[in-house]
Amino acid sequence: MDEALRRNPRPPETLLRLSIDRYHIDAPQPVLIPHYGNVARAWQKLRPSLALGFRSIQPDMDIVDADLARELGATVETVNDWNRRVVLPDGTALPITFNVFRLSGKAAELRDDLLEGTQTIKEYYSPFESGSNRLTLATAVNDAIRGAYAAGPRAAVTLNSDGTFWIFAGTAPDRRMMFTGQRFGEAMDYFFQDPITHFLVDDGVWALADIVAGLDPATHTAAVAKNDVASLVEDLLAPDDVRLAVTLLSAQRMVDRDRATVEGDEAVTELLTSGADLKTWCTDAVRGVRL
Repeated sequence: MDEALRRNPRPPETLLRLSIDRYHIDAPQPVLIPHYGNVARAWQKLRPSLALGFRSIQPDMDIVDADLARELGATVETVNDWNRRVVLPDGTALPITFNVFRLSGKAAELRDDLLEGTQTIKEYYSPFESGSNRLTLATAVNDAIRGAYAAGPRAAVTLNSDGTFWIFAGTAPDRRMMFTGQRFGEAMDYFFQDPITHFLVDDGVWALADIVAGLDPATHTAAVAKNDVASLVEDLLAPDDVRLAVTLLSAQRMVDRDRATVEGDEAVTELLTSGADLKTWCTDAVRGVRL
């Protein structure tokens, strides 16, 4: 990664983030605090072109950051409610972001132990989505890591170990790509062929949650209850009929804002351009499927 960044005439800002929390430390094959210390010391010695940082969960604040600081002979500085910095003796600062506790997957097994020590995802991200410079989750994730919140054109792109990638909190679950060497612009063109991508990037995931709450309250309740921002869009749009309804509503917004035109299918054209109450039609259709 360091060599690639040095070769790139326009290298992106790159941060390698390591997860540091009780799951890793108490795992059957644990990643211990001294292991994290070894990575930090190696990074400090090599000084690669990429930055080093950490991420954890809110209930482990004041625990893993303090332990890591002791391991490195460092100090801990508070940036805000989400971010700390582990400051090494030479003044180098390693950021550590504390995310909300996820109630899905293996984490659900510790729900009773940790639930009171964390915020809901909506409480956590509400500061990013208030005021005139409203941010979507895809941007807020980047800014939370930086410890600086400002509106801008950035978006977080997630790449999975299986080679799939997508705009974080900005792409429908059926709009993911398998990485086979595409250029960035090619990938963005593909993602933005879907009206849902436009809706999520423009209006944010909470606008999506509000729509799904009206279409299918049970799906909305289950998705938000997981407290898992990584899968929130996927959970909200999991039912095929809900995803179809949101696609139609997102397309209608694009047409209304003169960002798209409708050609071809007469039935779709009538739905999107006739001034009909599409939201009511979609709600009735989704709830009819549920019955």
